[in-house]
Amino acid sequence: MFLAALLLLTPASFLKAQTAGYFLESRFVQRLVWSEDKYTLRYEVVIEKKEDKGYRQTLRKFTDTSFIEVSLEPGKYRYRVIPYDFRNQPGDSSEWKDFEIHAVIKPELHSFSPSVFYVSDNAVHELNISAKNLAPNAEIYLRRLGGAFIEPVEKYINESGSHARLLFDNEQLIPGDYEIVAVNPGRMETSKEGFTIAAVISAPKEWPALYMSVGGMFFDYGQSRDQSFGRYGIQRIYFPFNMVMRFDITLYKGDYFNFLLELAPSMYIFEASFNDATIQDTLMFNVNFLFRWLFRQKAAFCFRPGLGIGRSLLSDNENSSWLSSAAGNIGLSFQYLGWKYFFMESGIDAGALITKYQFGYILPWVCFGFKLQKNDR
Repeated sequence: MFLAALLLLTPASFLKAQTAGYFLESRFVQRLVWSEDKYTLRYEVVIEKKEDKGYRQTLRKFTDTSFIEVSLEPGKYRYRVIPYDFRNQPGDSSEWKDFEIHAVIKPELHSFSPSVFYVSDNAVHELNISAKNLAPNAEIYLRRLGGAFIEPVEKYINESGSHARLLFDNEQLIPGDYEIVAVNPGRMETSKEGFTIAAVISAPKEWPALYMSVGGMFFDYGQSRDQSFGRYGIQRIYFPFNMVMRFDITLYKGDYFNFLLELAPSMYIFEASFNDATIQDTLMFNVNFLFRWLFRQKAAFCFRPGLGIGRSLLSDNENSSWLSSAAGNIGLSFQYLGWKYFFMESGIDAGALITKYQFGYILPWVCFGFKLQKNDR
């Protein structure tokens, strides 16, 4: 008579592990199952454990059912079944069947990087996990708070079980808050919260923008090339005002940082009277380098250094003339990019106008802009 044997594992009680580094070792009941024979009175089951010098018998037991439940320590084993007929005579034994009992270890997740995936044009996203006691065949996946989960397309776990690397396709990502789940064989599960998948509204690959800014000028000092008039030097100032038309061209675009070239014709509207002359309106053409750091998907901080050349209207007691002028500026600003075609920006610049006279100024300003290509960050 031929007997086919099958090994089933069902959980029983728990036993604290005696080995350092193990949290809990779940002791299982192993159920050995074989095909029942109606002419068999009972069965004899022999179990042997593999050791260095061969196999050693660990269990020999009779049963009148077609299965047996045992509790074995981790290791490699084999077993066979011998049927006994109604005369209690043994029949042909089954072949030896090999099986292995693994120690069940609860994994531990320490940290992971990055903490956010942004749904963007990238084809693959990589998640690195620092852990402990990860089994080589452990299941690791993202579980959304609410039940849905995302499995990686690729998974790598090192031999020591201390590091895992998961790869996800961009098409898999669904925005939301997730926890990282690790499950060792035996359903020993652990999880760690704090992972997010975010929808990104990114700056376009090319983002020309045209916008107008206006602001009031506060002069810090004034002096002539021939003599100083003290800290201010200016006897009277009327209508200090500034208007700038800005045109931005993106030179580099990243997920968190943009670098742009800004062309900015501007007009400084004021009248400053000195002892011997009056400086009036100044027309300038500035070239600025715009460094933009994006955050929270719809806003950015900007740093803007630049230089310019232009013409200033000089009036003295005899006539009026346009003089060559130069300017230098540096500024900080904040942009809100949340609208489809428009955006808003506000900032403060510090700079100097240099003609026959020199002016230092501080310029707070605000602007509204029009994006020639919609913002799809």
